[in-house]
Formats: sequence, C-alpha cells, structure tokens
Amino acid sequence: MTMEQLSMQTVKVQLSPTELQVFLHDTQDIDPNSPQMLRLISFLLAKSELYCEIPFSKTQVTVELLPASDGGLIFYFTCCEEADTKPLYHGKHIRLAGKFCQYSDLRECCRQILQNGIRCSDSSLYQISGSWILLLHLAGKYSGMSKHLLLEFGTLLPFSNLLRAGLEEHGTCIHRKQAAAKIVSDAK
Repeated sequence: MTMEQLSMQTVKVQLSPTELQVFLHDTQDIDPNSPQMLRLISFLLAKSELYCEIPFSKTQVTVELLPASDGGLIFYFTCCEEADTKPLYHGKHIRLAGKFCQYSDLRECCRQILQNGIRCSDSSLYQISGSWILLLHLAGKYSGMSKHLLLEFGTLLPFSNLLRAGLEEHGTCIHRKQAAAKIVSDAK
C-alpha cells in the first residue's frame, strides 16, 4: 500500500493487486457499493487520517476509484474543496488549470487523463517562466478525477479569465487545442 498526500485536503492510496485480493477476495467484479468495499474504504480513510492528519472523520469526503495499470486500485480521498481551487463552472462543463515544473510529469498526467477516458479536446498548453500550464475544459462528471490527476503530477491553479489573459500576454502558447492528446503523441 502506498499513501501520498497530494494537497491539504486530498490523499492518494494505491493498493497492489495482491493487497486488493487480501482485502476484497473476489477482485474480478469490484462493486464500489459492496459491504467489503465500504469496509475497505472506511479502513483506508482511517489510515489516511492518521498518516496525513486531514480530518476525514469530521467532514464530507469524496471517494474516487481508478484502476491502476498493474491491476491494483487507486483511491483518492478529498475533503470539501477550498474556495480558491474550485473549478470554474461553465454550464455543464468546467475549467481546470494545472502547473507543471517537469515536462515528464505533464506528459504522464495527460497520459493518465486520456487513459481514464476523460474527454478534453478543448485543452491548451502554455509555457511561462520555465513551467508549463495546462488548461482543461471538460464535462463536469470528469472534474474530480481530472483534479486529482492535476494534484498528483503538478499544482492545481485557480482558473480564471485573469489567468488566461496573463498566459496570453506573458506566456507562449504551445498547443491551443487538444493539448493533452498532442503532448502524449509527441512522446511516441
């Protein structure tokens, strides 16, 4: 089991296939609402609270599950959002922004976004002061998962029209459309 605090309100827990087998016994058909899974989530939340001192037991928590590439399972536990990092809602779509200091982290984040079926054709990439800023415009149902990936591989930025204007004025636009797909395909 690996546990990593991604922010002041988010923890990532990854279980290997062997650990998953120990906890759930039948890993062929994982039901997120099964009693076994609910007990596992409770156990992992308690461990996470001890590890990182985020008060999960005192607030609402969102839980997201993603399959790991090795056959295991990744859990993201997040307390209620802070006001300055809430995604900007635009109808049924949201806008998120992430800052990356390493291009390899940006590429891996984009790979994970595409691998998990997150559709973000309206994504753009800027370079400014030795960092890369990825702007995502995606369906609201993908906001939590995308936010977790941005937190894991980079820094989540508060999205605003001011941010976009600053990037246009002081940054260099690398990809104006379909940035995530182009970043992943550039690596091949």
